[in-house]
Amino acid sequence: MREFFEKLYKGDDVTLYARLRERLLNHQKTMVVTANPEILMKASQDETMRQALMNESTWITPDGEGVVHATKQLGYHLWGKIAGVETVEKLFEIGNEEELGLYIYGSKQEVLDALAEKLKARYPHLQILGLKNGYTNHDDEVASDMLAKQPDIVLTALGVPRQELFIWKYFHQFDQGVFVGCGGSLDVLSG
Repeated sequence: MREFFEKLYKGDDVTLYARLRERLLNHQKTMVVTANPEILMKASQDETMRQALMNESTWITPDGEGVVHATKQLGYHLWGKIAGVETVEKLFEIGNEEELGLYIYGSKQEVLDALAEKLKARYPHLQILGLKNGYTNHDDEVASDMLAKQPDIVLTALGVPRQELFIWKYFHQFDQGVFVGCGGSLDVLSG
């Protein structure tokens, strides 16, 4: 498990968000794993999940006090926790400023409907390319729709580890984009 902590992003949130903006504008493909202890445990027990986290295009950020504490206990200097919900919100801001395309797969339909209203009001230049609820087993269909629309930002709210494994399964088919498994962030941001 130490390999995950060695790879863990240790800088501050401002620098992270600046680097994500740069990746988006340069069409560089990036998977962001907002790591809590559950994600790291799953990755230590599942080879596919481990491969996803250890890929050179994957960034692991510390989302959880347990991860922050463990990182410091292992002797690594860490700026602090970077909450996944804040990362998602920052991606909405960047997407709005740069008029980027967004695709969301996951959560319940009522959460997506509420979120869509908030996004349209707060981020009028963010292009919503897809909002698909996660209570289906149509991953291939959703991935095909994403590929056809080529979003800049992809958020999956399917629970751990399904959201990370979904991204990883289709990641190689995309030429660009920032992909984030965002868990319950949509629930929070939708109100």
